[in-house]
Amino acid sequence: MTLHPSGSCVNNWGVNKLGQMLKAMAKDTGFLKHKRITNHSVRKFLVKKLRNANIPPTETMAITGQKMSSP
Repeated sequence: MTLHPSGSCVNNWGVNKLGQMLKAMAKDTGFLKHKRITNHSVRKFLVKKLRNANIPPTETMAITGQKMSSP
């Protein structure tokens, strides 16, 4: 774990660690049991939920870490 210049901690996780965490969270919450869980699928699900809640695109981009909006 390293300290980010902003003062927050940053974990240097690899793809395998992230995948394990996503599987554990999906199992614990019952999230999409019938689908393959990936970083992309979770982000896509979140963006859909935020869009349906009428959250402005700029706020959605800030939440998801997206740098550019798609048309």
